Amino acid sequence: KTRDISQDGAFLLTGPTNLDIGDVFELALKLTYAGLEKTHQLDGRVVRRAPGGVAVLFEDPDSETYEALLHLVFSQPTAGAY
Repeated sequence: KTRDISQDGAFLLTGPTNLDIGDVFELALKLTYAGLEKTHQLDGRVVRRAPGGVAVLFEDPDSETYEALLHLVFSQPTAGAY
């Protein structure tokens, strides 16, 4: 589960985990783009640990995944926007 997500990374709610800063692991993201839901596989690098989860940087997502992430990020209302 994600708490925050951008085109470059996400904060993943993991609970207790053995992941350390610098670890690279494969993750799957379900993203909807152009009316289709698709699971995208990509690598994430842990860049920060915090209570309840880890912040990851997406490692070289393919163009389709990156486009779907951009769509997700820029189609959401901005927090605090009027």
